[in-house]
Amino acid sequence: MNSDRFLARHHTGIGKLLGITFPFAARHRVVAHLDIEPEHLASHGAVHGSVIMALADCASTYGAVLNLPPDRDTKTLEAKLNYLAAGTGNTLRAEASPLHVGQAVSVWRAVVFRDEQPVADVTQTQMTVEDDAPENRNADPHMALAGGQGRRAVGGGIASGTFSTEIVDERWRQILEGASRVIAAKGFAKATIREIAAAAEMPVPTMYQYLAHKEDILYNIYKYFMTDIVAVLERWRSNETPPRERLVGAIRTMIDVFDKNHRFIKLMFQETRALTPEARRQVYELDAQYIAIFRDLLAEAMRNGELRIRNAELAANFVYFLCTIWPLRFWSIGKYGEAAVTNEIVDFVLAGLGATAAHDQEQEHRA
Repeated sequence: MNSDRFLARHHTGIGKLLGITFPFAARHRVVAHLDIEPEHLASHGAVHGSVIMALADCASTYGAVLNLPPDRDTKTLEAKLNYLAAGTGNTLRAEASPLHVGQAVSVWRAVVFRDEQPVADVTQTQMTVEDDAPENRNADPHMALAGGQGRRAVGGGIASGTFSTEIVDERWRQILEGASRVIAAKGFAKATIREIAAAAEMPVPTMYQYLAHKEDILYNIYKYFMTDIVAVLERWRSNETPPRERLVGAIRTMIDVFDKNHRFIKLMFQETRALTPEARRQVYELDAQYIAIFRDLLAEAMRNGELRIRNAELAANFVYFLCTIWPLRFWSIGKYGEAAVTNEIVDFVLAGLGATAAHDQEQEHRA
């Protein structure tokens, strides 16, 4: 039954795409085979690491599934690839065997051969989850004590419908603070879930309650501070003061929020390439929210005769990027202090948008 379930999933995923087959599969050992195609090779003739990982993952996951009860499935928590040699030949074979099989977690090691030469080994840690109730997967034991029912969270993990918002927010703060430290030190590609969980002082299964994949972390880092920015900027859009004063207030507020979240800002600019296409789309949607606020403020100031703007949308993007100078160039301009830098940015924006000339014309008209 488990074998049929795995093969059904395999034949709709990367395994079918690559043409991976299984000459042998049992609870204690799985062999996966792949004929090497030209597109599997890098320019120097070595097999692409992604192909090696896919073959090893299929073998280890198949073995893990064979050791599970019928109502259970498995999710990969972590995988470590160790290259041994480039190898030669036209076939790849992965031989996976268990290092540990437990009720909650299993560890599998797959040795990958190119023809008969070992070229890599991959160690995978996998967690057991419920197969027929995805909303209850990876449940945090604290949630069980609270008696809450699970629901899908933004990052793809599980949050409780009755679990207190304060605790959920604190957990996210722990994850994102821990992730920012690890990613800043090692880069996103080399950071592992286990290292991030350790930095967040949180068990790995608990972390997977809040996110489904490591890639979810970057989007949620961005969302974490951008939600605050949009909220405070909305107050300036709905303020009753003149448009020019609201624009200045929004700029000062944005730089202050950037100062408080400078680690996250720098990470996002450095690691944007690691976002999945879907996460990148969601990030662009968040960008559009605060760009729209600045666009509206600028357009209103223009209609009020306080600014001269050709394109409010373009100007809004320029204003936003000027505000990011404080966290991104802090190493160079930090010696001047936040207040001095903010004043210079405000003056630069107003002068560039013709605020001084518009103000002088208004005074002359009134005279």
